[in-house]
Amino acid sequence: MTLKSFVFVFCVSFFITIYLLPQSPSFLHYNTTHGLASTSVYKIFQDRDGFIWFCTTNGLNKFDGKTFETFTITDGLNSNSITDIVQAKNGDLYVANHERGINVIKNGKIENRFLLPGGKQYTINFLDYYITPDNESVLVASGRWSVLQRLFLQNDSIVEKNINNPKGLELMNVSVSGEDIFMLTRKGLYQSVNDSSIKVHIKDLPESPVFSAFINPDKSIYLGSNGKIYLIKNESLIRTIDISKFGTEGVSKIFVDKSGNIWFALIYNGIFCLEKKSGKIFNYGEKLGIDNIDVNSIIEDNEGNIWLSTYGKGVFCIRNLYLNTYAEKEGLKNLSVNAVLPLSDDKMLIGTFNGVNLIEPGSVSFISEPTDSLFSDYIYDIKMFDGEIYITGSFAGKKHHINEFRNQKFFKISHQSFCKTKNELFISGLSGNSIAIRKSFTGELFYELKIFDIEGNSNRVNDVIEDRQNNLWVSTNFGLCKLVPVNDSNDSLVWKKFFFPESSVLNSKINSSSEDANGNIYFAGEKGISIIFKNNPEKPVDYSVLSDYDLSSSKSIAVDSKNRVWIANLKGLFVIDGNKLLFFNSTTGLPANEIFKVHFDDKQNKIFAGTANGLITIDLDLFDKVEYAPPIFKILSVSAGDKIISDFTNLQFSHDNKNIKIDFGCNYFGSDGNLYYKYDLNGSQEIISGNSVNFASLSPGDYNFSLQVKTQNSNWSEPVLLSFKIHPPFYETLWFRVLATFFFFLVASIFVMERIRTNRKKFTHEIELNERINQLKHQALSAMMNPHFVFNALNSVQYLINMDKNEEANVYVSMMAKLMRKNLDTADKAFILLDDEINRLKLYLELEKLRFQEKFSYKITTENIPSSEKLMIPNMIIQPFVENSLWHGIMNSGKPGKLEIIFNFEEITTGKRKENVLTIRILDNGIGFMHNKEKKDSEHISKGIKIIEERLDLLKDRNSPSKPVQIKEILNTGNLPEGTEVKIVLSPPLYYLA
Repeated sequence: MTLKSFVFVFCVSFFITIYLLPQSPSFLHYNTTHGLASTSVYKIFQDRDGFIWFCTTNGLNKFDGKTFETFTITDGLNSNSITDIVQAKNGDLYVANHERGINVIKNGKIENRFLLPGGKQYTINFLDYYITPDNESVLVASGRWSVLQRLFLQNDSIVEKNINNPKGLELMNVSVSGEDIFMLTRKGLYQSVNDSSIKVHIKDLPESPVFSAFINPDKSIYLGSNGKIYLIKNESLIRTIDISKFGTEGVSKIFVDKSGNIWFALIYNGIFCLEKKSGKIFNYGEKLGIDNIDVNSIIEDNEGNIWLSTYGKGVFCIRNLYLNTYAEKEGLKNLSVNAVLPLSDDKMLIGTFNGVNLIEPGSVSFISEPTDSLFSDYIYDIKMFDGEIYITGSFAGKKHHINEFRNQKFFKISHQSFCKTKNELFISGLSGNSIAIRKSFTGELFYELKIFDIEGNSNRVNDVIEDRQNNLWVSTNFGLCKLVPVNDSNDSLVWKKFFFPESSVLNSKINSSSEDANGNIYFAGEKGISIIFKNNPEKPVDYSVLSDYDLSSSKSIAVDSKNRVWIANLKGLFVIDGNKLLFFNSTTGLPANEIFKVHFDDKQNKIFAGTANGLITIDLDLFDKVEYAPPIFKILSVSAGDKIISDFTNLQFSHDNKNIKIDFGCNYFGSDGNLYYKYDLNGSQEIISGNSVNFASLSPGDYNFSLQVKTQNSNWSEPVLLSFKIHPPFYETLWFRVLATFFFFLVASIFVMERIRTNRKKFTHEIELNERINQLKHQALSAMMNPHFVFNALNSVQYLINMDKNEEANVYVSMMAKLMRKNLDTADKAFILLDDEINRLKLYLELEKLRFQEKFSYKITTENIPSSEKLMIPNMIIQPFVENSLWHGIMNSGKPGKLEIIFNFEEITTGKRKENVLTIRILDNGIGFMHNKEKKDSEHISKGIKIIEERLDLLKDRNSPSKPVQIKEILNTGNLPEGTEVKIVLSPPLYYLA
């Protein structure tokens, strides 16, 4: 055998064995650096309000989960050495002093101090409380020299009754249940009957000392002795628990929690727990570092946490009893756990950064093999197929090889991922965007399938699983690929590829996948998680954010038997339970926030999670018993300025005290913090993490304040309500504002009325002036039109004379004289009758026909004009457009002209009102308006139109159409101009009946 082979065989067979408790609890440790008065603590007690009290050698502590409040002799205690504390029916707390009797605390203050009757100052080591059938309050006290007394509380005094003990009876401890007082002695169990001590004879119980007792609700009693715990019921021994292998010292304390676990402390030998579910005893003292320390008090708080007090080591709070940790103390070679595979109830494989750990009862074995590489084995995953264990990792040497350790074969694959299919195909996920397929584990490569159609080999296959329908799900850095087998033959492998480009999660890096019992597939990836449900496989459901939690950087996913989804994330451990999301991290008991792997074992009903600081196991049977109820809290005080108020009824503050501070408290011990408060002040909400809220410079008024609290995984509590009022200063009161408003409006009214009178006078004058100016403007514009017409008429006469048409010129002059007479008769008028305007137009058109030798024809039509002989319209607004149609439209067209003038009433809508308007339409078949504008006469045309529009604007009111003159071309079927239409719209008052 070569040296290298020898070293290989030796290393494969080598393992490290350590005797240990194969788990560590989640716990908090408090000492003087946290505010504990002393590390020597006699007793732990939780009162009705949820506060936890610690009796120490240096004072009394009150703890709310965050802050320690200390009471000493300066606060009124008889001494600083406090041994016990109990609470009476009325809420008063009775405090036992080691040297100076008893104190009472009322409403948080030490108001009264009294010693034992007769002024005696007994040393008190034990104190308990019960109520008699006659409703009397009784303290049971014991101290030095085995003195045991019943102290009847009557107002502020005590009536003492001693319980007589047999001579030489050494009292080890006392246990009280109702009126039953049991004395624990080296000579056995005694009971107080009629203020005398009577030994309790228990059938089948051997003679032995009794150091501790715990009375169950059914009146059965656990007794602690030397190396034994006895269960007594009806004065008969019904069970003996042998604990001698952990030590033969006396059992100094016994406590049974709500889950039925038995906690017991051995004298100077730490604390142990007999787990009800497994029947195994766990050495918690070793894990807490108190295996040689005396534990003298054990309680369970309202949240289910177990509290232990010690001499010299302070206080421990063991929380989350469903949670245990495997770390360095358990023998792990590396704390970065990437993979886990439970093999049985007490055996598992753990894959870490540098190899595989085999955990068994009492030992941890580190499985390794010799290598020339400088790097350790990096484990990616551990899976089991058909009872065989397959490990993927970075291994030196062959890609596929088999090692054997303790008659167990380990199939090692030097790739990121691996899957063995139902038809015996061995599939490895490669780093080069493909999967390698073999027909046997160590056989030659049979087929390599490329996943994505991309260049290069940077896409790594992180996970491969086969579902119940024989589909392969390949999780890669580039996303998910589903491979559906096309044939069932192993000789020719054909798969159809399916991708999910519409899913943001499945189109990015996928780290792991899992299938539940219903055939649904779950994926954990870089952008969150995604679920492909069996009944809707085409539409994945993505969760990137859920309940305001970011699910990106998810590393692994698993589903338990109750269909809860467990997500390993670099921020912590998420649990989707129906519509509720739970979140666990280092503040709630996990050893680290970075969770790399999560695995569900249905046989043990446990969750296994690999973290950056070891492995955790979650017992789901215990986890299901946990209620994430919001903690109880209350408002402690309200302060305004220097004034602190504890009575919250009818809260009222002056305007000088408008800075309000509200302090509140909550007793919560399940984590290092993670309490969130939400307040609402008159509809304005905010979430805070502190224990107080400040409102600065509040305005005067009535305020309604509500406050709620929640833990990281609970719902919001019911709100606590508080109302208060801030009074305004006198100048902000209602009566002052009413009076000031009255005087303001009085002065303003006088000022406004005077101003209105002045403006009205000024406005009347301006209206009269404007009316006169408008009238003069209209007359001036109308006068401008008459010379314009005369000029055109004279041009016509000149034209006839030049053409030697003297007879026509004489007729023309005669007709023109008549037309000028009509114009002179109406020259000073703004409006004329419609009939007069029509007659004048006819006379003008006859003149033009004479002038142009009948080159055009005209037609004047009145439609729906009932009283043309009484209808008044603006003077001289039609003739310029008629002239323009003749001279610049018809005469330039070179064809027989046609001119039509139509008068008509139409109904139009202006804004929200309807009205009748008089429309005057002038239509010709000339060359068209736009064509005419291109000629040199365009300036003349625009000036005439502008004059008429100005005249009409002067006469119309503000509600009339904004454009009384509208000009458009008449187009033929070829969209070419064949004439012009001028439309004049006259609305009241541009026309009226005379």
